[in-house]
Amino acid sequence: MKKTMMMAGVLVFAGVAGAESGSGKGTITAPLQVGVGNVCAYMPSEFDHSDLNGANFTQTNNGDSSRPILSGSYYATKDLSGAATLRIRCTKGTQVKRSFPAQVLLLKDGRGGGDYLSVNVSERFTLLGSSGHLVPDVHQSAMTFKIPAGQWGASKGNYLGNFVMTYEYK
Repeated sequence: MKKTMMMAGVLVFAGVAGAESGSGKGTITAPLQVGVGNVCAYMPSEFDHSDLNGANFTQTNNGDSSRPILSGSYYATKDLSGAATLRIRCTKGTQVKRSFPAQVLLLKDGRGGGDYLSVNVSERFTLLGSSGHLVPDVHQSAMTFKIPAGQWGASKGNYLGNFVMTYEYK
């Protein structure tokens, strides 16, 4: 019986010696590292997150394929104009280079045959810089398309063509 009590006393003493004190402080650190790459996205709406890289987007004046930006009937006695605002959003500080032709030819029935209309293209560019953590840089191009009066050599018919703006970013 004495052996059993002595063993119990040793076990209780060992348990007390290993117990926590009830207070203290410690930390665990988990290192995180991530690289941020520049990206630009087409911006027909705030909710489209399509990466511009390698993609081709079509913009119309209704945001769908219902009507071209420049439409209507041209008469050689007066200008015909159209406009569009082209926007992309990019990570803050992204360097963007835009390129586009100053003139676009519209070909009769899309294939020519010698008949064409010349469209002059101009741009008013605005950079809306990021104003917060969740706000992108917005590269905004207010485009104007004008078929000047006096193109008497274009015969009656439908004339088609595309304006293409190319964006490069890094």
